[in-house]
Amino acid sequence: MKKFLAVVLLAAFTTVSVAQESVKLRLNYKKGDSYVMKINMNQNMPAMSMNMKMNAKVDITDVNGENYLSETKFTKIDMGMMQGGMQMAASTEDKTEDLDVMSQQIKGQLDEMLTVIITSETNNLGEVINVEAAPNLPGMDQMKNQIGSVTYPEKALKIGDSWTDEKTEQGMVIKTTYKVKSISKDVVGIDITGEVSGIGEGKLSGSMDLDRASGIPKTSTLVMEMNVQGQDMKTNVSTTMEKVI
Repeated sequence: MKKFLAVVLLAAFTTVSVAQESVKLRLNYKKGDSYVMKINMNQNMPAMSMNMKMNAKVDITDVNGENYLSETKFTKIDMGMMQGGMQMAASTEDKTEDLDVMSQQIKGQLDEMLTVIITSETNNLGEVINVEAAPNLPGMDQMKNQIGSVTYPEKALKIGDSWTDEKTEQGMVIKTTYKVKSISKDVVGIDITGEVSGIGEGKLSGSMDLDRASGIPKTSTLVMEMNVQGQDMKTNVSTTMEKVI
């Protein structure tokens, strides 16, 4: 009986210990680290739908205390679009001569994006200190805004704790709440909710798994539903990031 009671007490205290475990979320890069990032985005509107897949390589070029310098370069982009009953698609890996005129134009724009290098300086909380794109092609501002898109709080977090971040992008105010749903040895699970206001009104939801050692989002999914000038728009974005060994 005493042995049984001891086992029960041990299990109870272990459960309490796990439930109360806390973690400080921090980026922890090393100079020379490289990551492969894959982004899949679907966007649907009444008159148009678009799907884009992008692969990029992220290199940590320097570490200065708690600040990190990185370079991001796209390595492959696929894009498909349906508008007015017309379907167009192109990939940076396509041969130009195999495409129709409209798809050739899309491929030309995608190929230009492969020449861009996005250079950023970010601290260990994910706050962006500076970000530049060269050449700064049309649409690059939106890409630059994705760098350091998650800002971590100073405090340690337990399961059930949350924090809020607010950003303004292209006339939209995006207020995002992150809530810790799980903490394991290697991964911190996060639930995402939020609101969009400004030129569009709507909401967002999703989830994210953070690598506990490096602080990077290993996987994330985000759904944004909003109304812009009377038109409903739904955007789904999924992202993975893996370290190159």
